[in-house]
Amino acid sequence: MNMKLSDLTLREKIGQTAMFQSATIMRLEDPQAYLDQNPIGGFWHTCNTSMTATNLTDAPIEHPMNSEFYRKWAQEITAMMKIPPFLALDGPSTGIATDTPPMVSKPVIGAANDDSFAYEFGKYRALAARAVGANWIWSPNIDIASRFAAVSLMRTCSHDLEKLCRLSWQITKGIQDEGVAASIKHFPGKDQVEYRDPHFAPAYNHSTLEQWRSLQGKAFKKLIDAGAYSVMVGHQGFPASDDRKLGNTYIPSTLSYNTITGLLKQELGFEGVVITDSIDMAALRVAYPDPTEMY
Repeated sequence: MNMKLSDLTLREKIGQTAMFQSATIMRLEDPQAYLDQNPIGGFWHTCNTSMTATNLTDAPIEHPMNSEFYRKWAQEITAMMKIPPFLALDGPSTGIATDTPPMVSKPVIGAANDDSFAYEFGKYRALAARAVGANWIWSPNIDIASRFAAVSLMRTCSHDLEKLCRLSWQITKGIQDEGVAASIKHFPGKDQVEYRDPHFAPAYNHSTLEQWRSLQGKAFKKLIDAGAYSVMVGHQGFPASDDRKLGNTYIPSTLSYNTITGLLKQELGFEGVVITDSIDMAALRVAYPDPTEMY
């Protein structure tokens, strides 16, 4: 399909910046009517995982959760839309479907410390994604692991900067060599003391800009320069970059011009796709108790 940006209405242009959790659409009685009114850019699946604890779903979906179901759903929903959607996968490495063979966790990749193993891991994740109709994977995490932060311990390859960057790039390359976009996350990354999880509470990166540039900033720069297609921005505040407050909390990085434009785009030179973490997460909702004010 050949379509130019100039062919889209203003509502369609705005809609392309939004991605909904697929379960939201699956619950609708008339998804066609909804999508005609709300021309969104795509959908994301939580990978074979219940997200009720973070209020990302409000009721279970009754379906078989196998590859055939998801692939058929992706085909049907694409046929309803004027602009073909992105379909992203988020969550654990095990993939989206119940019939997807299990894969190792990121710390196992770090322990193996083998570039070819990390590459094959990324390649297999991409093949599994394509099998269910997906074209985007929100991975790998390049938050530097910290003993204080459970959110990073099982989701990243290493606390060692060189190993983290090298293996994460191999995962990214494996994904992208199979024609699926990868997304490194969660910019601007972690410090080494924050224990709070932005899924459930406000969280911050307490680094100075100099400390950040020597650790997390360097990790993002290395993978951006290597060719990562997209970057996911996290809700953790970064006072060294933007010390404004919303109520009693520092502004989340997802809402910060200084952090996204100043650091990510201008300082690190990133020219690809920027996406936020889920706007249902508590770190953002604390900043905006009334979510309609967020828009």
